[in-house]
Amino acid sequence: MFAQRSHDDLETLSNRDQVKLAFGLKQGRIAHISEVSRGKSCDCICPECKRALVAHKGNLGPGGKRHHFKHMPDAQALHCAGGQEDAIHLFAKQCLQRHRVLTLPPVVRKHIESAPERVVSLNSIVLEQTITHARYRPDATADKETSPLLIEFENTHSVDPQKLAKIAADNLPAVEIKLRGWFGERKGLTPDDQGVVDWILHEAPRTWLWHPDFHRLDATLAAEERHAAESAAQRLAEERRHQQEIAILRQETARRIAETRRLSSDDLLQDCERRQSTSLPPHRPAPSPQLGRRHHLTNTRLRALVGRAVPGADSFRRPAVTWQNEFVDYCFRLDRAAITIPSFLKFLASPTRMWISAEDIAHPRLIEAVRSYAEILTREEILRHDDDGTSYRLWRHDI
Repeated sequence: MFAQRSHDDLETLSNRDQVKLAFGLKQGRIAHISEVSRGKSCDCICPECKRALVAHKGNLGPGGKRHHFKHMPDAQALHCAGGQEDAIHLFAKQCLQRHRVLTLPPVVRKHIESAPERVVSLNSIVLEQTITHARYRPDATADKETSPLLIEFENTHSVDPQKLAKIAADNLPAVEIKLRGWFGERKGLTPDDQGVVDWILHEAPRTWLWHPDFHRLDATLAAEERHAAESAAQRLAEERRHQQEIAILRQETARRIAETRRLSSDDLLQDCERRQSTSLPPHRPAPSPQLGRRHHLTNTRLRALVGRAVPGADSFRRPAVTWQNEFVDYCFRLDRAAITIPSFLKFLASPTRMWISAEDIAHPRLIEAVRSYAEILTREEILRHDDDGTSYRLWRHDI
């Protein structure tokens, strides 16, 4: 709505062609040096010490003195700092009271905004009205639509913490407009200059000292922070649990590797013989006389049948003597039933063995290794091909 002045322009407005005292107080209102008559007839007093002023209007040509006020010769006036800051402060309040319009800043807490910047009309304005029950006095109190609004002009100092605490306790909206270091005068500039009026009412830096929405916004921010903290704690707990599971798996893998390495080849052979002797079913019938001695399996012959090198044997990640002994034992357990390679691999993946994973049952290298070993047993006349050509059976002559 109003053109925003740059920082450099406002600094120039404040510092360039600065005079000691450009404002006086005349009949209760701020008057610029350009508005009054020369000399004592200006009828002005100092806004700070309330002593009489003299209007000096010199030559405005090259090298001439700027127009300005001076104190009347008085011993007490020698201690006055000039009154310029008090004049600016008073002028801003009178400007607000005269125009009764103000731009309010957005209501924001961190990244959450509850209301945007907007221009409001003020129904009535009272200057320096004391809030009796809390014993504090804002620069101006205005009726904004249906609610009160406290207005502070920062010139020489900001609102002190005690006053701010009282405003927050009353839960009243209070805005602070910053005049310090930004307001000044230059040639041709008067208090009625529209640029100065627009700057005070709409463009000067301003912020909320307190707003009733702050309670709700602070609660929302606190809830967001709690949620973020809980989410971070949950992620940390999940990461720790995951690391613990990994550590347990590594320990179990290391234990199994150590157990495998501990067993020597002789131990594996002895284990094969023991399991073979105990795995033969007690009701297994004796070999048919037609088979002869060359088909009678003994421990000596079994020892020679396990541990054979076949293609894909390294895919088991176990010694050949171990898994081949398991296959021979599996064949004798099935007795007269059909023996298939997938069923044997499923047996190795069962919970009682867990030598391979369920995904490895169809692994081509494992299938190749078992089939190659089954063919060796077939050539040794321990197994024979079944009628379907995809399975095996123990070698027997049914009589």
